[in-house]
Amino acid sequence: MKSLIQILFLWFISYSANASGMLLTGKFSVGSQSFFYTDIDRAEILTKNTKDYRRIAIQTFFPSEKTYECSNKLQSPYGRKLNYNHCLEQPILTPKSNEKYPVVILSPGFGGSFLMNMTLAEELASHGYYVINVGHTFFNITPTFPDGKKIELMSMDTLKMESDDFLDKKFRTRLNAYIKIQKYDIISILKALTNILDKEHLTSIDLKNIACIGYSGGGATSAEVCVTDSSIKAGININGILYGDAWNDSIQKPFLYINADYKSPKKKEIESLGGIHVVDSLMNFYNRRKRALFEKSTSDFYELTLSNTTHHNFSDLALSDQDFCGKANPKKCLEYTYLYIRLFLDKYMKNESIEELNKNNRTTDYHFEIIKTATNKS
Repeated sequence: MKSLIQILFLWFISYSANASGMLLTGKFSVGSQSFFYTDIDRAEILTKNTKDYRRIAIQTFFPSEKTYECSNKLQSPYGRKLNYNHCLEQPILTPKSNEKYPVVILSPGFGGSFLMNMTLAEELASHGYYVINVGHTFFNITPTFPDGKKIELMSMDTLKMESDDFLDKKFRTRLNAYIKIQKYDIISILKALTNILDKEHLTSIDLKNIACIGYSGGGATSAEVCVTDSSIKAGININGILYGDAWNDSIQKPFLYINADYKSPKKKEIESLGGIHVVDSLMNFYNRRKRALFEKSTSDFYELTLSNTTHHNFSDLALSDQDFCGKANPKKCLEYTYLYIRLFLDKYMKNESIEELNKNNRTTDYHFEIIKTATNKS
């Protein structure tokens, strides 16, 4: 296996070649396909129509046949054009005999496009993972359903606090309810995959080998799913505050927590949050709940903290608009983040021996720490 330094060197020498996007580091080309699901066992509680059922949009990313030219790609959810690395026209690549692709559920944050982490989905697919990007309707901007139904994004004004108290009862109650809805989106999708996906996709994936990743509100959702669903083998929270119940429960599977350090937020980021005193209060609350989570964890638990970053450094927005990011190089930050996500998944989903996960590592750009192992409780 290549050392971490070798891998990063190969990334950095090609860094300037793709200034408007991210280069794939895996050996596979990437295909993508849309699926739509209506859960007839769940009434939609976010509308007044009692005949509405919960609808979920899905965008899958997977290894595909090699293609050198592809004009059929999903558009960037942000204003600036980004150079994505998938092709909507390509079929899934049949895996080698006796091999199947591990499944990764990807849950986005509240309030933006369900494709806000598309570069992460592409990167994992290029390394042989089948990524199911979940569009939580009302909480994310999602495409129009095949029957013409368009579900608009719910106003995020419902998530504004009346004070700087992150335990504000009304705010907490609403967020807990939203995260619960998203949790059951994922659980219902997993139960229905045999009816949702095409036969070629189903025969290529390992439904007994599933991880759950989430960003922001999706990160809190990922923790909830890991606590609730025994079919999940490992989980990752990308800078998500632990609203919901997971922080007070025991995660019994490997977990990676990825943090912003908020040491150098830019003016627009500070203003969007309501001032530096709110940032400090937010970080205190964030860290308290994170600590409660890992103290009750019974399995391996890791942390990756990116230097000079804020919350928006972990979505594709960082590649398009740096005003809401920290002072870290946006692309470099995502490269480190994606590398450790992949190393973590390779260890727990592919049973590979990953040297980098066996030791703490502190650089000027990030700090990786082993918080707890199953045989060595910290």
